[in-house]
Amino acid sequence: MDTAVIIFMKSPVKGSVKTRIGRVTGHDFSYNLYNILVKKLTCEVADLNADVIFSIAGHEFSDNELFIADNGSSRVIRQTGRDIGERMYNSLKDVFSNKYRAATLVGSDVPGLTGSLIEDSITSLDDHDLCLGPSCDGGYYLIGMKKEKLDRNLFSGISWSTPNVLQKTIEKVREAGLDYYLLKELQDIDTIDDIRDYYHKHRAERNNRFIDFLESSEGDFNEIL
Repeated sequence: MDTAVIIFMKSPVKGSVKTRIGRVTGHDFSYNLYNILVKKLTCEVADLNADVIFSIAGHEFSDNELFIADNGSSRVIRQTGRDIGERMYNSLKDVFSNKYRAATLVGSDVPGLTGSLIEDSITSLDDHDLCLGPSCDGGYYLIGMKKEKLDRNLFSGISWSTPNVLQKTIEKVREAGLDYYLLKELQDIDTIDDIRDYYHKHRAERNNRFIDFLESSEGDFNEIL
């Protein structure tokens, strides 16, 4: 295959993932929540016509983690860089140094991200230089591009984790003379409020593994919902 999907994530180590949520609910919950999100995304990408590559930051991963166990043939790369922009750029650069002509990099904490949306991003690169998936907080949960369009400037000079990340990125895309395709806006999960908002919007859905996890959680968390 000449197309890759990069799952951009932290190594799922208890106490180091979803820490803002863990400070409220306890780190057992935030750890299990993160694994559910990664597991769901792993299932979504399983049937795509693309190679799956895990780009991992943090502690060394363990072979018995769910996402590794289900994707034993997937390639794993280590994230390098001083901030999230450098880490995304270096992950794409690493992938493009191999055989891939196009790649889509996706975040691991977006319960509404489906295989069909990722497929849409891949297909969009036939007619566009870039694809972006807007998140509700003003950032983006997905960025896809052709190999020849990779530009370090698209990932630098941006105040990450602020409400203007997507807007600033689009400005840089336009300045570079590139055209882009926007996917639907989705909610990522970083805080208790994010969980509450997502739950109340989607709790009536059937076969939603993230909702099932929330409703089956023990302790006081159900009171938060």
